[in-house]
Amino acid sequence: MLMGSKKINPEDVNRLIEVYGFLEKLLEGRVWAIGDKVTLADFAVIPMITGCEVVAPVDGKRFPNIVRYMEKVKQLPYYHRTQKGDDIFKKEFLARLNS
Repeated sequence: MLMGSKKINPEDVNRLIEVYGFLEKLLEGRVWAIGDKVTLADFAVIPMITGCEVVAPVDGKRFPNIVRYMEKVKQLPYYHRTQKGDDIFKKEFLARLNS
């Protein structure tokens, strides 16, 4: 997204919000990304959401299914093991953006 730039391109943010829209639709009426059990698809979606929230926080009014999904994700017994890596990514991303 940055590609060596020191600022975030608004077009990239708009594309990201568009992706949130697709994900919102995908999660409609589902507990997990594909069905009623956690699958590999969820392990692909979860870091995408947590990483992208640095650039474009998920608007709970516009994307309630994503918010509900992430609340469920955070209840997984192993979710918090990834928190340290997520925090490092966010810190590094913001540091590069603000350097």
